[in-house]
Amino acid sequence: LVKSYSDERVERWKGEIENYLVFAGLFSAILTAFNVECFSLLQPPTTHADNMSVVLRHISLQLSSFSNNPPFINSSQPPFSVSDIVSTTTTAPPAVPFSAVLLNILLFSSLMFSLCSAFIGVLVLQWLRTFSSELPGTSRLTAWLRQNRLNNFDEWHVEHFVRVVPLTLQISLLLFLAGILILLWTLNSVVFAIVCALAVGLTSVFGGTTILPLLRPTCPYLSPE
Repeated sequence: LVKSYSDERVERWKGEIENYLVFAGLFSAILTAFNVECFSLLQPPTTHADNMSVVLRHISLQLSSFSNNPPFINSSQPPFSVSDIVSTTTTAPPAVPFSAVLLNILLFSSLMFSLCSAFIGVLVLQWLRTFSSELPGTSRLTAWLRQNRLNNFDEWHVEHFVRVVPLTLQISLLLFLAGILILLWTLNSVVFAIVCALAVGLTSVFGGTTILPLLRPTCPYLSPE
């Protein structure tokens, strides 16, 4: 009886964790692509083009100021040096927009929660596989060891770690959704409005299915955990 109960419980947890790990891996790959693109928004623009414009402006001024006085060609513009360029272009870089900072905070936080979910899932999966490993000895000793392992699982709250895996994935999804809305808000208001309406509907369904079982015990919207 103990064996059938513990095996059913452990196998159910293992199946859920493995599914969560697959989803976390795919989701992290998508997040990484977004983070690579959005990270450039935090970097100040390069000054190479500014330096070239300064040099070309000095050259243009000198060429326009040439006067031909044989046997000399004079220029009313003073010569320029590298120090002139440096002093002209070493002003403070433009401030990074707050929307870019907020976008990167949301996306990188989402990635960290997704990786945290995968990390915890791998740990729990190792614990479950250790629990399911073969037990040596007689049938009586095996039954005692199995019951002891099951009691230790309950004492050390392994089930709470199993619950953390989907919770961190859900937080990661919500942060990613918020980051997408921030990105669209800076790009196009029409697309932002449409996606925002869809996001509100999605979060409303999620919130409703989470809260209703707490208010109505007969509600079937329950998680196995």
